[in-house]
Amino acid sequence: NELPINVFIFLNSCYGSLWCGIVALSIGEGEFSFDPVRGVFGIFAWQNLIMVPLLGLICGILVTKAILKAIQYIGPLNVAVAFLLAPVIVAFESYLMGLDRIPNWNSWLSMAIVTVGLYLVITSKKK
Repeated sequence: NELPINVFIFLNSCYGSLWCGIVALSIGEGEFSFDPVRGVFGIFAWQNLIMVPLLGLICGILVTKAILKAIQYIGPLNVAVAFLLAPVIVAFESYLMGLDRIPNWNSWLSMAIVTVGLYLVITSKKK
């Protein structure tokens, strides 16, 4: 009585896209059009006809399947908490690429708290 994984991935992507569109419209960051820059449906503009399906295949299907496979071996809590480390990695990457300045003390403190929390969650499962 389980939902097939491909159907789950498709429904999850549709729900995420719908939610992003609603949020963009509600905070005034988007408009109800096919404009490739500000439009909620800009993803369907002719400029994106090649890139969108390619990104959809790579990010949407392969990465989601890899995450769901990892949940079988690592556990859902560890996989979910590991995503909290993404802002830490992005902060360092953006500094190294020259896109942002070095993080301030608030960011360092936040990154330390996230890293310690991640460590505590992972090690608590082993006890």
